[in-house]
This record gives sequence, structure tokens and C-alpha cells, in this order.
Amino acid sequence: MWQRGATVSTDIFRSEIILRGKIMLKNPGMIIQQFKEKKTHVFRNDMRQLFFSVLMMTFFVYPASYAAQNDTRPPTFKWISPQDYSILTTNTIRLCVDASDGADGSGIKKVMFYARYFDSGDRFVPRRFIGEVDTHPYEFLWDCSGIPDQNIGKLIFDCEVYDNAGNMTSTPDWNAGRNYPLLVLDRNPEETSARLVSHFTRKRIEVDGILNEWTNCDSIAFNNNDNRITVYSLWNRKNMYLGIRVSGRSIISNYPPGSENIVGMSQEDLVEVFIDPDHDHYEIFGLPDRHFLIAAAGMVYERKMLIDDQYHSELNLNPNVAVSVNVNGTLNDDSDEDIDYSIEFGITWEELGVTPGDGTTMGLEIWNNDKDFVDGNYFYAGWSTTASNLSNPSEWGNLVLVGGDSRFFEAGILAVIAAAGSVIAIFMFRRKPPKTSSQEIDENEYIRKTRQYVEEHFEEETLTREVVAPAVGLTPSYFGKVFKQETGLNFTDYLTDFRIEKAKKLLISSQKNISEIALEVGFSNQSYFAYQFKKRNGVSPSEFRHTSRKNHVSLKN
Repeated sequence: MWQRGATVSTDIFRSEIILRGKIMLKNPGMIIQQFKEKKTHVFRNDMRQLFFSVLMMTFFVYPASYAAQNDTRPPTFKWISPQDYSILTTNTIRLCVDASDGADGSGIKKVMFYARYFDSGDRFVPRRFIGEVDTHPYEFLWDCSGIPDQNIGKLIFDCEVYDNAGNMTSTPDWNAGRNYPLLVLDRNPEETSARLVSHFTRKRIEVDGILNEWTNCDSIAFNNNDNRITVYSLWNRKNMYLGIRVSGRSIISNYPPGSENIVGMSQEDLVEVFIDPDHDHYEIFGLPDRHFLIAAAGMVYERKMLIDDQYHSELNLNPNVAVSVNVNGTLNDDSDEDIDYSIEFGITWEELGVTPGDGTTMGLEIWNNDKDFVDGNYFYAGWSTTASNLSNPSEWGNLVLVGGDSRFFEAGILAVIAAAGSVIAIFMFRRKPPKTSSQEIDENEYIRKTRQYVEEHFEEETLTREVVAPAVGLTPSYFGKVFKQETGLNFTDYLTDFRIEKAKKLLISSQKNISEIALEVGFSNQSYFAYQFKKRNGVSPSEFRHTSRKNHVSLKN
């Protein structure tokens, strides 16, 4: 039903009037024929329709023409589908925008849709027109069967909205702000079976780029152009290690340690290491997932996805990450044949946020870029993924920890330490009276203080175990032990659960956008907030808000 001030309905009504009037005015013979063939009252009805059409054209069509001449304000639009961070699994994608020209505008003329993406060779396909619509709802179904799977940020839609006066509104420049959904196109639901076994070791691993200690280790291998990439892994109680050998006749790399300009680094010889510590098979790349790039000349940097979907490059790695590269050949010299370059990579379990043990599994992908001669082409290949879904953690291979539980030697040392501790305890017991019950540690009191402290400071991004422990009177290590023992959770999980519950209340009760809510409850990274929220609730924050409000309205009715 048409309502005053409803731009879309007015446009539709106006179109129907014009169509009816044009049909009747362009066919005057039809009126005479009807007069001959039909009864008088039928002819009268037709004449009434003609009069009505002419009258309505006077009120709607000519004012619309006048509005078109005086309409200088561009139309507005909002994306309806697909929603931001959608994971699309079919070959048909529904594109839909809510377009408006205002109550006094000239009306929407058409909406044109565009797409940009990367082909199977990870080459950028320029912005491409895919279709247009000129009636409400401004919806278009696109057949995407001809393009490969895409990870987040590599399949992007935008549109241009035109009104009848010739004004146009489009998606802003890519660098000026985002008014378009970021998507993942993943039509391969099966998880990869690719597997690298990492054995427990008591040997000291020297991260020096020389792989002598890796000779008898399990490994995986894959090819890229004329390169052969072999990957090994070991672990101990403190670190996870990777040894990587890349053989090839030509080693091209211009980025030694200390370089700061990373532009163009992807077009030379390098290795990329992707790690998914919690191995949740989530399709969207973001913390806690990690991505390190290592040039053959030795430069290393890490790429992180931060708030507003921006990638941030860290050139100076923290002390918890160690990398060394050794080149067996000459860099950037086409006159000879090189042998290989080797990489050793070590990262602490603390940095990954993982408690290692026999059977622990993480997501892992190793990617190789090969520059073929100084002026040649460069080639991409990975162990378990293709170019189009490289940054999709659900497609990465599996790093499986083995061993580390049969530690008779360590058990013997612990037994000796325990015995010595008992002797010392007996000695101290004889010298000092035992503690009274009033002197014993009330661990429940520490938990109560912790909960109160979290309630007062949860919105602070820097809130960690190291911050809370001194505030309640414990050392961080003892605090972690007491908290886990009393609650069954480590402090990080408890804090995340607490923040998510606060966020759920805000999503239901406030009109704040999701990024504002994420910041308000202590998440500086919207992508990480969305990941943790979906992990705990099974739906995204926006889906939770929509469903909760819909159910609330239903209950009220």
C-alpha cells in the first residue's frame, strides 16, 4: 500500500500510472473498438480509467519531472545482503541494497552492482560490472561459479545508485572508509587431512638457520615452480620449532634484516608461516591466528589483522619469536646456480597461548613464493591450500604434537626435588610452630577479590593475569594455579566469558554499533571479538542482536 512520503512506493505507483496512461493514449482506436463491441457501462468504465490516468499523470509525472530538474541531492543506500563477515558456501550470491532518494527526491532510477576478487593464481581481477536492477527491491542474484574460493578481503562487492535527476552515490574509495561487506567464499566444507608430526625433544635447538639437527625428523614436502620445500617440526616444554629448506637454482631476495620498506617483498623468494593455535577451523583469519613472512635475505615481519579489518605489519618481532635464515648460494645472481636457503623458526607456547601435550593439534600452513631469475616471474604454492583460499584457517593443514608424556628422567628429578622439599619442610616444622587456621590462605577470598576486580576493570584492554595477581596479593604463577583450581577455568577464558556476557546485554539493550560495544567491553580488535563471540554462542554478534530483539518483540505481542 502506498503511503505519503514513502519514496520507493511512490516510484512504483508513478510507474504504473505512466504505463497505463501511455497504453490508452497511444491506442485511441482501442477506445472506438470497445465502444462498438462492449456495452455502454463497460465503455464508461474505460473512460473513467483514462480520465483517472490523465489526472494522476498531471499530479505525479509532471511534478516528478520538475523534481528531477531541481534534485541535486544524491541518493543514499545501505547494504542488506550479504551481511558483513558472511561465509558464503554456494554458487549463487544475493546482493541487495536499501536505496532511497528522500521524500522530495526524483526517485531511484537504477542500482548497478560490481565485484572485485582474485583469480586462481592470486592475481587481482579489476573491478567488474556484474549486473543492475531498476525496481524495488534492489536485489540481484549473481552466479559466482566461475570464480575460485576467496578469503576475507578478497571478494568485495560495491554498487552505484542513480536517481532520476542523474545524481549518483557509490561505495567510497577503498582507502577512505568501508561501506561494503567483507566476505569469505568457501565452497569446500571438507577439512584437509594434510598432517605434519612434531616430536617432543630434549635436545637444545639452536635457531641459527642450519638444519643439522633436523636430519632424522618427520617432514612434509611440496613443490613450487623449480623449488622443493621441505618442512620439519620439533617441540619441547617451552617452544615449538620449524625447520624449512627451500631448494632452487636461483635465489632472489632484496630484503635483509633491518629493512623497513616491505613494498614488493611478496614478489621475491620468501616463506610464509601461518599458525592457528586453537585450531577451530574458523574460515575468517584473525587473532589468535598468526602470519609470519620470512625473506630469503633474512628480513622477517608479522602480519596481524586489527580493528576495522586493517592489516598491521610488525617489523620488530618480540623476544618470544626467533627466526634465522641461511643461504647456500648467492643472492640475486643469474650467472650461477644456487642450492637452497634454510630457515629455523621458534615460537614460545606462551606466545601462542597453547598448553602443549601429546596429541595437541594446531592449524599450520607453509607458503612459498619463488622469484624465477632477477627479471623473471614469481610463482606461489602452498602445502595444503591454493592461492585463492590461502588466508582461510579452515583449509590449513594439521600440526600434531607427539610424545612428551613418558618423562621418566624428569619424573626422577621431580622425585628428588620432592624428597628434598620434604626434608626441608620437616626441618622447618621442628623450628616453627604450625600455622593456625587463621593463618592459612583463604583461596576462596582471592577468587572473590578477583571477580570484584574484573567487574571494576573488565573494559581495560590491558587487563591480564599479570595485572590482576598483584592486585589481589598473589604472584602471577600462583594466582593462575589457584584460579584454575577453584573455578576450573584459566583466567583468560574467564575474562573473555565475562566480557562476552557484558557484550550480549549491550547488544540487546543499546543501539550502539558492534565496534563500539567491542571496545566498551575490553576488545580493541573487532574481528577477534566477533570470533570469540561466535565461538561461545554459535552466532555472530549481529545475528545474536537480530534474533534476541525479534524474540523480545514476539514475547511482548
